[in-house]
Amino acid sequence: MPAAKTYHLVALSSVAVDIVTSSAESFIAEQGLVKAVSNDVGGARMNEILSALGGKGDLTTGGPGGNVASGIAVNNFKAAIIGKIANDAHGHFFADAMRKRGVDFTPVVSDDPSETTSCILCITTPDKDRTFAASVSAGHSMTPEDVEASADIIRNSKILYMDGYLWGSPLTRQAIGHAAEIAHKAGVKIALALNDFRLIGEQRETILGFANFYNPVLVGDKREFGALFGRDNFDDTTRDVAAAGFTAAITRGGENAVAIEDGQMTSIPVRKIENIVDTNGAGDQFAAGFLSGIADGMTAEESANIGTLWASRILTIKGATPKRQPRDGLVM
Repeated sequence: MPAAKTYHLVALSSVAVDIVTSSAESFIAEQGLVKAVSNDVGGARMNEILSALGGKGDLTTGGPGGNVASGIAVNNFKAAIIGKIANDAHGHFFADAMRKRGVDFTPVVSDDPSETTSCILCITTPDKDRTFAASVSAGHSMTPEDVEASADIIRNSKILYMDGYLWGSPLTRQAIGHAAEIAHKAGVKIALALNDFRLIGEQRETILGFANFYNPVLVGDKREFGALFGRDNFDDTTRDVAAAGFTAAITRGGENAVAIEDGQMTSIPVRKIENIVDTNGAGDQFAAGFLSGIADGMTAEESANIGTLWASRILTIKGATPKRQPRDGLVM
């Protein structure tokens, strides 16, 4: 009998801290930002945008991997995260917050004095959508050598989760490949989040090549899957995913999600929330719930139902940090 794994999930992530704030709809266009996606603006420009908002925002941990690992941990499963920070206030904040949530994190600390911990300004507009202004730095300089330092954690996990933003830098693309090889050789299931449709579209051939080789579980929203498969029509996208043989979960905002497994597609009802605070982190908590089920050997349909529950919880609070759940209320 194979030895039991220590971790439900380990996240390989372009880690970051979030500054969560809000604005009028017009502010997004005035600042030259593209709504509802991640805009890479750099540190100086991000500070200008924050200043234009009055300099106010709530600091929290960010990056899809941090959100997913936190979701696993606060639902009383064991999680770890692999990511790179700088030796600065934001880096210390991220590391301390992960540990307080019960996520195992031995950070890779950049030795480049010009790098800072990646930071993302998360702006929620009155329609409850969110737009990101990002300053990516240390989080995008992770190397295969950095990953190798945590190889035993990967081997000792049920699932290796990798966030889509890692495809945005040559170094982190190499890190993805190295982590996948470690997982593949150890029989660890690989999961790939898509996260950003523009980046996925830019890297679609590379990502499809990776997916066709490693056959990861895929999770993302309909625009991200459309970008990956080069489709504008959702029905065409789901047929392509099913035909390729992937296990996947696709969210569609307030519409039913779709779970795909063994070529079969199942509609997953979303949970209706009356008082949505913001949508920040909903996709990550859907991914966390979905992958928690996959880690326990559940079907894609069963797992996606957990995902809708975990996503519904984050919609009722500000920011992307999930709240700890009682042990007797994990999935239902």
